[in-house]
Amino acid sequence: MSNDDIADVLQLTSKLMDLHDENAFKVRSYGNAAFQINKHPKELNTLTDAEISAVPGVGKGLLATIREILQTGKLLLLQELVDQTPPGVIELMRIKGLGPKKVKAIWEQLQVESPGELLYACMENRLVDLKGFGTKTQEEVIKSIQFLQANNGRFFYAEAAEVAEQIENWLHEFYPNAQISRNGDLRRKSIVLDQLDFLIDEPLAAELEMLEALPELEISEATEEEITGSYLGRFPVRISYCEPELFVQRCFKES
Repeated sequence: MSNDDIADVLQLTSKLMDLHDENAFKVRSYGNAAFQINKHPKELNTLTDAEISAVPGVGKGLLATIREILQTGKLLLLQELVDQTPPGVIELMRIKGLGPKKVKAIWEQLQVESPGELLYACMENRLVDLKGFGTKTQEEVIKSIQFLQANNGRFFYAEAAEVAEQIENWLHEFYPNAQISRNGDLRRKSIVLDQLDFLIDEPLAAELEMLEALPELEISEATEEEITGSYLGRFPVRISYCEPELFVQRCFKES
């Protein structure tokens, strides 16, 4: 493992220890070690135990931890902390300006467990009610979440739920006799989505008919078996056809 990899493990461990109110000295020692290792000129995987111990911020106290990471590629302590933490809460710490203490307050006091839920809370002006937060912080959090979304091409289930319901309702109106189901990550309600998937057991209508019925859907490709496009210019959509006798099997297989 590279120094960057080791530093990332230690830094996340430090943040999660802080989130779970672990010993403050230990939190600082892991964070400081991560900082020092990240800028160290030599790769730790080429050094002896004595040389690793001599790295500022590491010392003998963290030598065993470093060796565990180098030899196994992971850290048991980190895994234990991850197991105690909802995945979406870990994602919250990627948001600019939100350290472990603020994430803890958001998690415990607002019952928010993902960036998507936090975005909703901000839109409802609930973040400003927390001690240590204000209007400016809330505005910066909104910008940071939107920046993260725009730069990874993905979006959160919480913000897409209403859009998915709109599309699903429209499909039921347009295909009144068909079986229709949400599919893939959308059906699983995954925290982060790449697109909104729907399954239908009726051959799909021509592109022009679809556009006239749902002008908000910008179609990029259309056949009787699959339509792909973008809803409201932001949410990638895929509508797939399958034969009626395979509908339940497909829903189960892709859920």
